[in-house]
Amino acid sequence: MHPSLMARLWTSLEQSRPDCLFIYITHDVNFASTHRSSDIIWVKNFDGTKWELETLPDSDLPKELLIELLGNRKEVLFVEGTEGSYDKRIYSALFPDCYVVPSGECEQVINNVKAYNRTSSLHAIKARGIIDRDFKTEKQLNALKEKGIFHLKVAEVENLFLTKEAVQILSQRFGADADKTFSSIKTYVSERFSKQAKKQTSEALVAGVKEVLSGITISDNEQLTADGIASLIDIASIEKNVNDRYQQAIEDHDYNEILGLFNDKSLATSVGRYFGIDNKIYVDRAISLLEGDLRDELSEALRHYISH
Repeated sequence: MHPSLMARLWTSLEQSRPDCLFIYITHDVNFASTHRSSDIIWVKNFDGTKWELETLPDSDLPKELLIELLGNRKEVLFVEGTEGSYDKRIYSALFPDCYVVPSGECEQVINNVKAYNRTSSLHAIKARGIIDRDFKTEKQLNALKEKGIFHLKVAEVENLFLTKEAVQILSQRFGADADKTFSSIKTYVSERFSKQAKKQTSEALVAGVKEVLSGITISDNEQLTADGIASLIDIASIEKNVNDRYQQAIEDHDYNEILGLFNDKSLATSVGRYFGIDNKIYVDRAISLLEGDLRDELSEALRHYISH
């Protein structure tokens, strides 16, 4: 039966026989989650003779996601992106022993990890999160790490395939000279970063101001004015720290630091030509190799760029 008809059929049957109790045994997460007014019972354990059953616990996690996680026996890893995104494929290959759950934006990853850890029935299985570095400060990243939310040492997940180790490994597979290819990509990325420095520092400045704003607490009898809020934000100091960091990376030709600061998702899809392939297919080819023939070699190289 087509899934779109399943819930409608059983809803019609339930409505026609209100004198009956309907019990469904299903592995269909979508079907179970549509019965919002029903009791949902899950199999917590079965030792061969005895079934251990529990009612679906209260949780801040979306109901469909909660049902999905309850049947899982692996450690849970919340990541950014969607089911069809690079994030899901990359992290599934890097952490095959984890149940990878794409959660959309960074904030949703953080919220899911927190909600998971507040749901007592899930505590037997650990949950962690990985987020892009984006424009977050070291203070923000360290605070999240204490909550089990780790970050990439590069700004965007696609930047993993621009690291020296990844470029050299992939160059050999594509039949390109590893050192020459990396040197060309490093020059290209560094020059592009320098050209976009004003835009990048502006976005980093906005992110820094937002961090200060999010940390402001207001007491019950306090009323803050616009001038009062402005006085709490040392914008000049934030701006100086941002500019100094970006300028230092450019002056030192610090490639790893540039990859950690450079927020541009199109960057990795513009370097294929250095390997002798089409720009747009580089990331897809790299991920396919990470999932296949080069899994061990690439995984070892890329895991170094994830905080722990």
